[in-house]
Amino acid sequence: GEVMGLLDVAIELLFDEDEDDLGGEGGVKSSSKATSSLSTTEQALPNAAGDSTSMDRGVEVLAYLVSKTFVKENVANGYKPKGSPPNRKPVLQRLVEIACAPQSGDAQIAYGLAGIFNLLSVSIETLRKEAFVGKEITKE
Repeated sequence: GEVMGLLDVAIELLFDEDEDDLGGEGGVKSSSKATSSLSTTEQALPNAAGDSTSMDRGVEVLAYLVSKTFVKENVANGYKPKGSPPNRKPVLQRLVEIACAPQSGDAQIAYGLAGIFNLLSVSIETLRKEAFVGKEITKE
């Protein structure tokens, strides 16, 4: 219900800048962007002044949602929102594109991406077990 609705919104925010730069139904970039040497993902990353983008908001929301097991499973299995364009990439592929963009490690978005990839690669149960290693208490 609500969580999947939030996931759909977060995913739309990750793709927002790409679609803003597409012209018309054919998906041809506008002439003002065609001369730019930067990819759309690079252009969408915040600049050094710390400007925030919708992509930042999408990563923030996704970083929270992916802590839920069923969301994590959906993302890992190539989730796409219902009604999204047929040529749209799965959310995991989009996250990798964002992370691989030049200078994405310097952007505010890097921490959120690291958190998402961390949660996707480790189960919540494993994180809980690791939290109690070396302590005199147990999770029970």
